[in-house]
Amino acid sequence: MNKYRKKLFQHLDGIVLIPTITGLNKSGLLKLIINKQKFSIKELSNDQELNTGYLNVSLRVLRSSGLLEFKHQNNEMDSRYSINKEIIKITREINKLKDLDDIIEYHIHFRKLKKIQ
Repeated sequence: MNKYRKKLFQHLDGIVLIPTITGLNKSGLLKLIINKQKFSIKELSNDQELNTGYLNVSLRVLRSSGLLEFKHQNNEMDSRYSINKEIIKITREINKLKDLDDIIEYHIHFRKLKKIQ
């Protein structure tokens, strides 16, 4: 893969990962995930009131980016997730991610204002 395509895909990954990670952080789920280290969607939903469908999508994003390990069970809600060193590295930089998320939110808000005018 040429270096430009690789860079493009890294940016696309970031566009999806940043809001996902910051959303999990804002809700307190990221801390819960890190503390548990191994978990299922069912276990997380027992600890907190949440929409399991959205959580499932968020965990798939983290999984596809190599931030979580996954062991499939018969039922999606019982499938096992475990953290790895990559998600630990990212959580250490959560304030930088929050700043990027704020920039994305500002850009979205700015574009909406521009359409109104």
